[in-house]
Amino acid sequence: MKTKSRVRTRVKRILKNYNLNFKEKVVLRGGLEWNVDFYIQEYNTVILCCEEIGDLWEKFTACQDLTVKNGYTCILVVGGFKIPLKILQLSALNGIVIVDEGGMENIPKIVMGEGVSVELNSKTDVAERRTPRRVVSECEERILDMLRNTPLTAEEILDALKGVYPHRTIRWCISKLKSSGKIMVVARIAGSGKAIYAVNPQQISIAMKRYQISKSWIRRIRCEIIIKELKKVKNGVSVSEMAERTGWKIPQVVATLNCLRNKGLVYEEEEVDGRRIWKLKEEELG
Repeated sequence: MKTKSRVRTRVKRILKNYNLNFKEKVVLRGGLEWNVDFYIQEYNTVILCCEEIGDLWEKFTACQDLTVKNGYTCILVVGGFKIPLKILQLSALNGIVIVDEGGMENIPKIVMGEGVSVELNSKTDVAERRTPRRVVSECEERILDMLRNTPLTAEEILDALKGVYPHRTIRWCISKLKSSGKIMVVARIAGSGKAIYAVNPQQISIAMKRYQISKSWIRRIRCEIIIKELKKVKNGVSVSEMAERTGWKIPQVVATLNCLRNKGLVYEEEEVDGRRIWKLKEEELG
């Protein structure tokens, strides 16, 4: 017999494996107070686990309230049962991500905004049926035009387009553009965890000038830059050479290289002349 907490147990294991810093069984407030299974403050994300279909509407209502009232990113993880069409339609309208058992491994990527398309949410086009397709297409193009120039949060997009398009249509378009990979989360704001959207990863430099970015995102970006630089010089570089390449201070380079070493992506070795260099591991050279 399957245990009642099997979904929650599996989600917890996945979050731990991805080293995401989460709190369990937290009370959060929207219009009402709700008990949530996991809260990831750094990404302003809430995860609720629904083991049985009898609990689905209550769990979904909690997600809906927390999303609308306080702007949390809500992920509803469901067990092995069929989800009613009405829930799918409402989730699409409110930007709630529903993940079934087959998609649980994608939860960390969804939390971090890596553009994973969630099949359950993409099956319904209720927003287009309530709003003319022409209007939805125009709204999507307006959002893309805005983000081509400047990275923005969802709140800034909503504020810019309010009165032009329905609030729910704007939210739907943001969710749809994200799941289709046309826009992405390039960073999150420190403290609030609010997502910053853009059309390409290079816009992170603009985002860093406009917002106070969370430290974890800055670490991630620096790691990506170091890897990119190491791929250019397969013979390796010293710390000082990497500092020249990146324009960073020595402590920043050292901290990033140590982070990558802990992840098993780079290593340090000593050359014949005593010079110490850093190299990318063979399997990472691609």
